[in-house]
Amino acid sequence: ELAEETANHEARHTLLEEQVLELQRDIKVKISELTSASTEIESLQQRCLALQEDVGSMTNMRDAAETELEGVRQQLLAESELRTADNQEALSRAQEARRGMEAAEAGKEAALASAHEEALRVQESLRDAEARVQASARLEQ
Repeated sequence: ELAEETANHEARHTLLEEQVLELQRDIKVKISELTSASTEIESLQQRCLALQEDVGSMTNMRDAAETELEGVRQQLLAESELRTADNQEALSRAQEARRGMEAAEAGKEAALASAHEEALRVQESLRDAEARVQASARLEQ
């Protein structure tokens, strides 16, 4: 009976040792998995930090580009306003020149009409003078 009890005890002891060894293997596997997961977490944290730096850098570049774009927009607006003012001034000068040309044309036409009338008067005076000369020449004959 004692031998049987000893054999049972040794069998349970062997079974327990096998279970302990199996648990130790499981623990080693879990430790390895945890170590791998921890390494992966650290890697992901590093990637997150790098991405945060990239986002910060891109945000700075975007802000700089927006500032530059606003400067260009302001410059184009100012140039456009200057061109508009220059165009208005040129249009005003052109209108003034056109009015001057129209006035000159009207003056030219009036001068031509006046000159024509004067030429007609001169012709009339010449005819009168010629008629007087002829009448005077007839009287002398």
